[in-house]
Amino acid sequence: MVSVDRVKRTRLNHIRSSPERITCHLRLHTANRYERAIMTVCGLAGKRERAAEWLHPSEAAYLDKLRFVKRRQSYLAGRYAAKHAVAAWIGIDIPLQRIAIRHGQFEQPIVTVDGHSNIQVSITHCDGGAAAIAFHEANPLGIDMELVQQEKTDVLKSQLTASECNTVKQLPFAQAASLTLLWTAKESLSKVLKTGLTVPPHFYETVDVKASASSVYGRYAFFPQYRFLSFIAGPYAYAITYPRHATLAAPFVDSPLLIPAFAQQLRIDI
Repeated sequence: MVSVDRVKRTRLNHIRSSPERITCHLRLHTANRYERAIMTVCGLAGKRERAAEWLHPSEAAYLDKLRFVKRRQSYLAGRYAAKHAVAAWIGIDIPLQRIAIRHGQFEQPIVTVDGHSNIQVSITHCDGGAAAIAFHEANPLGIDMELVQQEKTDVLKSQLTASECNTVKQLPFAQAASLTLLWTAKESLSKVLKTGLTVPPHFYETVDVKASASSVYGRYAFFPQYRFLSFIAGPYAYAITYPRHATLAAPFVDSPLLIPAFAQQLRIDI
């Protein structure tokens, strides 16, 4: 089993930030090679007014069909984060309008960019912000973010197994944070599987959960081919699900001091 403790440390210059988003360059180390992954997190400020400058025509048409303000906001934030993650993964200066992110048969995001193939992206949004992770289809990833809320502890407990609730008691975080960390792990797995929350949550049960100074990581009882890393940044919990036999190198694993900096950057925007 590959432990996060064996992660090859990613240097701090693999984080790039601006007043409206923060981008982390991640690496997946498999037995044969390294694969890149890009995580981008953003808030919503200013994106509605400038949407015509970066939406693909097909995305603009879809946006016009959305009638509820919150749904429009989450769609814009999610697409904005996803397009910047894809552009950074490609590694060239490409107009965001050239990147189309459509819906697949299971409502999963499908990336289309002329001249580029095999790019996938996972998207999550919450409370006016969004996160996305771009990656090669050979190494499937999923991401989720959730707002940590004390008033939701009873609801989250009802979605965990008895074993997971016992795990929560052992984690060195506040109860609401620990519950949310495990819940985000479940949701990020559902993104990889393209099931969403259409099956009972106990099918996504987490096991072998370990804690470090700033994060937790573990496996899944019924999907042993995947592992997860969850961490807290400000008021949010994030989780990334990745292949079990890969090592995830991420700058926020390397230094707990990056977590408050990461959070502060996002709160300025949101």
